[in-house]
Amino acid sequence: MHSAQSPQRRESAPTWDELPGRCAAKWNESVRISLDRHNHACSIECAPEILGDVCGWLFDDLGLAFATLVVEEDERWSLSYLFYDDMGGWVSVRSTYDPSSRTVPSISDRVHAADWHERESEDLFGLEFRGHPRLGEFVLHEDWPEGVNPMRKDFAAKQQVQLREIEPTWVPPTIVESPGAFAMPIGPVFSDFAESAHFLLETVGEDVIVTIPRFFYKYRGVEKIAEGQAVDRVLLLAERFSGSSAFAHGLAFCQAVETICGADVPPRARALRALFAETERLRHHAAAIAGICGSTALAVATSQAALIVEELLRLTGAVGGHRYLFGLIRPGGAASSIGAPQYSQNPASRLSGPLQNRQTSAPAAATGRRGGSSSLSSDAPGISRSRPSKPGTRTMPPSSWSPARMSPTPAKTPALSSGCA
Repeated sequence: MHSAQSPQRRESAPTWDELPGRCAAKWNESVRISLDRHNHACSIECAPEILGDVCGWLFDDLGLAFATLVVEEDERWSLSYLFYDDMGGWVSVRSTYDPSSRTVPSISDRVHAADWHERESEDLFGLEFRGHPRLGEFVLHEDWPEGVNPMRKDFAAKQQVQLREIEPTWVPPTIVESPGAFAMPIGPVFSDFAESAHFLLETVGEDVIVTIPRFFYKYRGVEKIAEGQAVDRVLLLAERFSGSSAFAHGLAFCQAVETICGADVPPRARALRALFAETERLRHHAAAIAGICGSTALAVATSQAALIVEELLRLTGAVGGHRYLFGLIRPGGAASSIGAPQYSQNPASRLSGPLQNRQTSAPAAATGRRGGSSSLSSDAPGISRSRPSKPGTRTMPPSSWSPARMSPTPAKTPALSSGCA
């Protein structure tokens, strides 16, 4: 077990069978270890006093990567720090605390990746992480009332929160202390469809020394709303947590339900899940390229990447019935099977235009750049990609184009079984 994300490993990586013994040799009876070989998971329960040492050992010495922090409020506070390796194994380090206590140790000095996770838990659960350098106003901003923590059990999901007025003298916290230093805010409102985000640039002269990002302007408490709801209802919430990543969030929720229930997913349903998840991931890559090009004022490259994104959306709409893959998954399998799309050719081949240049000679390609034939394929119905012969003029899409082409209707052919449980 090892991870490429932490190359400065100080010890040789143990096997799963060796991990409990090596951990026990370091801390003797201060840790309790259980091993689940079937799921490649190891659980370590330790006292709060050695929590940072255990997590630091996994991260620095064994090279495991940090995944997340899970906080549970029960008879006692339970904090579980999850680590993973690049072979698919998981290690959970769990520590419990008295329910009357709100102070727990921080591991952010040993595992910097836990920084934001601890700040989130401080806001949502009211826990104070001892030794953390920067707590407060992370998920919940300065207008949120002090002492109200939305993920606590005594907080009702339908409870109305009275936001407080922002003090006129409030200023954002800064880090740089130097003569002539000043802070320059950017955001949180941007043009186009960009999400809300605020960036505080601390600078001395023209050099930006520190950038402090601030997000969560649209925090909705989805986790709290989901408590006590039926599984199918929570699946709807998971898919709508982020509309452009509907399938990924739905898949993660279904896998959690299946793990809890010990349910097996049929092979065909697993294959369909992998297909849809990879298609969504590919679209995200194309959208990221479009965003990078747009942020650097590369208009032509932005349009090229946006064409690829649109082609992928049409492909998923034709194959899955929804451009953003809503409603295609359910716990135990898949909610939809694949039919034959109403295309005159293989849907995947429609991407060959944006992804590849024409096989042309160098002089022809040069002519295309100056207004002759385009370097993009024009095989997509309803999209004209030929360039005008006269500079400065524009061509409109052919009259056969219609919005209905954005979501083609599948042909009436026998659908394949999804193999759902």
